[in-house]
Amino acid sequence: MLRRALTALSSPGLLNLIALAGLVGWAIAFIVHLPSLRSLVDRNGDAVGGDFIAFYTAGHLIGEGQGSRLYDLQLQQVTQRQILDRPDYAGLNSYVNPPALAALFVPLARLAYLPAYLLYTLLLLCAFLAAMYLLRPHLPALHHYWFVVVALSLMFYPMVVTITGGQNTPITLLLIAAAYVALRRGRVVLAGLALGLLCYKPQMALLLCLLLLSRGQFRCVLTAGAVGVGHYLVGAAVCGVRWPLEMLAALRTYWPIEDHFNGANSISLLGLCDYALPAAAFMPVGLAAAGLTLAAVLWTWRRADPRRDSFALYWGMAVCATLAVSPHTQWYDVGLVLLVVLLALNYLLTSGQPIGTGLRAALLLGFFAVPIYPIATYLGWQPLAFVPLVMLLWLLQLTRRERQVAPDSEVGPEQSRRVRRHSLVAGA
Repeated sequence: MLRRALTALSSPGLLNLIALAGLVGWAIAFIVHLPSLRSLVDRNGDAVGGDFIAFYTAGHLIGEGQGSRLYDLQLQQVTQRQILDRPDYAGLNSYVNPPALAALFVPLARLAYLPAYLLYTLLLLCAFLAAMYLLRPHLPALHHYWFVVVALSLMFYPMVVTITGGQNTPITLLLIAAAYVALRRGRVVLAGLALGLLCYKPQMALLLCLLLLSRGQFRCVLTAGAVGVGHYLVGAAVCGVRWPLEMLAALRTYWPIEDHFNGANSISLLGLCDYALPAAAFMPVGLAAAGLTLAAVLWTWRRADPRRDSFALYWGMAVCATLAVSPHTQWYDVGLVLLVVLLALNYLLTSGQPIGTGLRAALLLGFFAVPIYPIATYLGWQPLAFVPLVMLLWLLQLTRRERQVAPDSEVGPEQSRRVRRHSLVAGA
């Protein structure tokens, strides 16, 4: 019965209908919500646009020539009160990213707050669509269902929240997807460029670069490092040469505040342990868990090769591990597992492996269960923290199966065509 129900739910016709209805509902809900934005502060006392206020504030400070005080949290709060025209505004959504990202918001900060927020929302939507456009040639098994793939991905709750909530996960998705596509095409410098740009959130780029370094991708990592130096130089130009120290000082001040209000939303192993365990235990347990995760991925990555189709599994593994071992990932970063799921499903389908009932049920549950993240305050731990870990275990199992089935000479479809052609020529 469950199998028949899942088969019916995943039929192309019904999925197309669900996807179309979801997109229409998504658009209507957002458009209907717009006229209600008479105030820049909502009923809960939060700034409209979610985290966008932090980026807008940073762009405003740099645009006003106060880049040297970018990480002055008191100045940020005063500036946010001025932007929102609310002297009683008690919140603080602090900017603690590198200055190069803040510099990109200077043009947006020249607009009024609401138009700037709406334009940024559009830009995030474009970043998401650009990521899907880049991935499409590398997901041939999903071409027939591409509208459904894009629509359902856009309806995934963390992606909805990040696009409409002023976050930057779609940009991270775009850069990680661009790095993967470039590596598959043998364009290691372009991959390094994408990873270097990802340094606007250094915790997202670090592990990916480490794993590539372990596989001898020196040009890629050196390019990423050079772009990282560019991040520093841009920051030095707008904030002064000491900006990394000032950013770290701001992080030390802001971290306890962030942990108090958003600790329950953390999906990193350190964040999970910090929230769920006693103070004396969270650091050793969290570090041990993160260390074991990192060691397992590094060990498995010995076989990672961008020329192989199975590289999709290894890249997905790296993304999951990044979410798990990063010192700061929030529940909405689960949106990045979209990339992991698409790469894994394409690999299974192109290698002739079935999408069984259990996997369909797990994907369905994962798609609809994400909004449960607030129950962490009742459970005492964040259930979504296990999403990247479960995904990681699944990918480890798939790579193990791949090692048992495929010989070391496994190649991707491009190489397979060349091998077949070579064989025919040799036979002739």
